[in-house]
Formats: sequence, structure tokens, C-alpha cells
Amino acid sequence: MELILAWQGPVGAGLFPDDEAALEALRGPGVYIRMKRYAGDRTVSYVGQSRSVLTRIDQHLTAMLALQTPLRDERGRTVFAGDAGARLGAYNDLEAASGAAAAEVLRTRFYVALCGEDFSDELLDLAEGALKARMEERVASGTGLSACENIQGIPKDPFADIVRIVLDTSAFMPEDAEPVERALGTEPIRVDAAPVGTGP
Repeated sequence: MELILAWQGPVGAGLFPDDEAALEALRGPGVYIRMKRYAGDRTVSYVGQSRSVLTRIDQHLTAMLALQTPLRDERGRTVFAGDAGARLGAYNDLEAASGAAAAEVLRTRFYVALCGEDFSDELLDLAEGALKARMEERVASGTGLSACENIQGIPKDPFADIVRIVLDTSAFMPEDAEPVERALGTEPIRVDAAPVGTGP
């Protein structure tokens, strides 16, 4: 069986749909990639899932603007830790801190694959885990990303009938497909027992 992830986007500052139906669709469940591009072709990304992708995107951007998450400069170097101590220091130079937060929000793009006929919300854990594993491989090989901010454990649920995950970027304009294909490649993701934690 194939799991098809039909990617759409990007969504971000200046790119949110103003059509209510499109916004409503983003309120549904799915997986997403958060990508931040810096000078020198440095790309840092994050894979996530949510029962409401739009709500989760809002949480990411709100955390940046509220100085609750690490921030990077234009070259991708961490310049703000995002913890309480860093925030207290930032209050003494709020103009610089808020400028760094705004710049980080402006460079952030989200690419979304919503649940639908070919992707049940029961498979969110599998999709997120497989995307994280693929992204980690591409970071290690130097073929995709500079870094992935959230590599972590892959769920242990059994998905024996899923054979591969197809990454469908056909809805993108070519320039919008490039970041996703760079991060994940174009080949389907094979789902074996070991990568999803079902093996010994």
C-alpha cells in the first residue's frame, strides 16, 4: 500500500491564503515541513504533524515573535537561545531582539501535506517519523539540508501494510517544489520494519 503525501504551499509571512476555504483546509490534520533559508544556501528545517496544521503554524510563528524559541542571524548562526534568561537580556535591547525575531519569521516557510483520501490521520505518526528519518539521512549525506532542528525518536506503532510513502510535489510551482525536493529527495520513502520501530 502507498501513502501519498500531496504537498502544497509555501505558507508563511505574506503567503497565507486570504480565501476562507483555503484557510479552512489548512485547519485540518496533516504533516508539515518548516524551512528557514539563510545566506550561503544554508537551510535549517523541522518536520511536524498536527490535527490542525494552521494552528501549529501559528504557534511556531508566535513563539518566534514572542522570543520563546532560538533565533538565527542571516547566516544561520544561533544568536538568541530562546530561554527565560535570554529573554530577560533581550528586554534591555528589545529593538535588536524584535528585529531578529521578525527577520526569522520572514525567512520561514511551511510546506504542508494534509490528510485526505490517500493519507488518513491515523498515519500521522508514521508520516512524521518517516519524513524525519529521510531528512536526517539527507542532512548526513550533505545532499539536502544544513540541519534539521527536531530529529528525535520515531514512533513504534505497527504499519505493516504501508510499503512506501510517495512525495507528490505536482501542485507546486517549480520554484516552490525545489525546497521540499532538496529536503526530502524525490524518491518514495520505503517503509521497513526497522525505520518505523516495528523491528527487533
